[in-house]
Amino acid sequence: MKISKQQKSETRKSLIIAAVTLFSERGYERVTMNAIAEEANIGSSTIYKYFPKKESFLMAYRNMVMEDTVAEIKNYEDLEEFDLHEKLQFLIDTYLENLLEHREFVDQTIKKFMLNPIMHYKQKNTADEKLKALINDFFDDAIEEGELDSFPFKSALVKTLADGVNGYVIYWLNDESEEFTDTTKLIDLSLGILVLLLRSGLIDKAIELIGFLIKSQFMRLSESGNLISDMLSLYQGTKKKKYKRKSKKAADKE
Repeated sequence: MKISKQQKSETRKSLIIAAVTLFSERGYERVTMNAIAEEANIGSSTIYKYFPKKESFLMAYRNMVMEDTVAEIKNYEDLEEFDLHEKLQFLIDTYLENLLEHREFVDQTIKKFMLNPIMHYKQKNTADEKLKALINDFFDDAIEEGELDSFPFKSALVKTLADGVNGYVIYWLNDESEEFTDTTKLIDLSLGILVLLLRSGLIDKAIELIGFLIKSQFMRLSESGNLISDMLSLYQGTKKKKYKRKSKKAADKE
């Protein structure tokens, strides 16, 4: 009998939830693959078709929660009434809320990835593209509605924000304030400053200034007739200055 995609998805999800429940109760090291299969009422051989090893559950849980969060945000009826700041804050707040039930497990997972960064890169992170696509949509909406002017570094900023979500999670895990009010303030203030800078155009102006300085320097060099040789001369001159400084220090020591 052929298993449908929906059935596979449901089985996968039940295995993740079973694993996270056992990890939280017993600790990661004390849980076996057989125990996870038993908790999920699945055959011990079937589990390996979905997860080849125990550490696969760590990133799988993060992906599951993020994908559920993105779907939840997209289906929110009043989302169009939010401005950019509110959309971004709603996204991060919802993600943290969805992690809250297994906060202790999330803390253990983060520590494992920090102690072993190679483990993080080996894990398949399927949720990042969906997260980046959603944040990109937020910026596109803001530009279309005239809240922001179009800016050239949008893709880089989208990636930075997507990566920065983990930073908020780490702060939240260490937040001991009542109902995590410090985390809420951090998210609100940091996103508020970012949106304010984008609206003011200061970031664009800074990039334009850097571009102008680089371009004008290249133009000045090219006017002398040989751009390449002038650049090499500048480079060699810089090397000589560094060598002279080193020589002077050596002489002083002698």
